[in-house]
Amino acid sequence: MLMPHRPDFSQHRPDQRFDSYRQRVGRLHRGETEVGFLLIEVKPYYEQVGGHLWWRRWGPVHDVLWESTLVDGKHSDSLVPDDTSTDVLRAYGAGCFDYYGEALRVVWTDREASRRLRESHFGR
Repeated sequence: MLMPHRPDFSQHRPDQRFDSYRQRVGRLHRGETEVGFLLIEVKPYYEQVGGHLWWRRWGPVHDVLWESTLVDGKHSDSLVPDDTSTDVLRAYGAGCFDYYGEALRVVWTDREASRRLRESHFGR
């Protein structure tokens, strides 16, 4: 039996729940003061579920949210765990973002502004 070195992406389907925030940038506010930006990227994710070296087995490929922030001049990024993504999407929709325990207000930009901010502040 031949074991794949890489996961099988042929069955991957984009998670439509994430479409509204895919490649979007939000402006982050502490009170009335703008303090930074939040970039949401959606990336395929997979885990090795068995094997080693060339005998690897992979779990299913699925989308995850990846948050990149620039707050008070500091860059950070993190993966949103699968079991919290529904709550995180709900918070995005309510204009809220949890920045390491601090509640910030997020104002989402349109697609064109997101593109410009993504390039100028995140280099993507």
